[in-house]
Amino acid sequence: VPGNSGGYALKVSGANGVLLGMVGNNFFGGEPFSARPDSVFMLLNYFLQPQDSGMLFIHMFRDTNIIVENIFPITGNSNGTFTTLSFPLSYSSSLIPDSIIIAFASSPLFSGHTNTNSEFLSVDNITFGNASPTVFNADLEHWFQYFFDNLDDWQYIKLDCINPLYPDS
Repeated sequence: VPGNSGGYALKVSGANGVLLGMVGNNFFGGEPFSARPDSVFMLLNYFLQPQDSGMLFIHMFRDTNIIVENIFPITGNSNGTFTTLSFPLSYSSSLIPDSIIIAFASSPLFSGHTNTNSEFLSVDNITFGNASPTVFNADLEHWFQYFFDNLDDWQYIKLDCINPLYPDS
């Protein structure tokens, strides 16, 4: 979607989430990251009903050591404009991380509640306070198309994450 600066922002709506990195039994994947910022800043254009919320998830780790695991609720309405929001990071270790996972959801993922498709978060220009680390494409301006075939008998994340009580979700 159109961003605050440049051409693009990332929009998440309804019961969807986006994840930079991959989650398994232990966290793995993510972006290379080597700093201890005190906070994360971003421009958000968002609309969530008063009783609903979205979420930001920040997970930093070094090898298998969890250094930061913060979940921040996002509530309210930015009235159609991009607004700078900041979130303080809480560290559980003195280690310097080597990777970061960032996730956004337009619904409270762990509550069983699904927000409507009219509720959304549009994210642009992610930066970090009191440090100068970056993650690739934090301004969301660099995109490419990637095509792949679904092969028979392979497992895909969408298939693995289906709720058996609601197979159409």
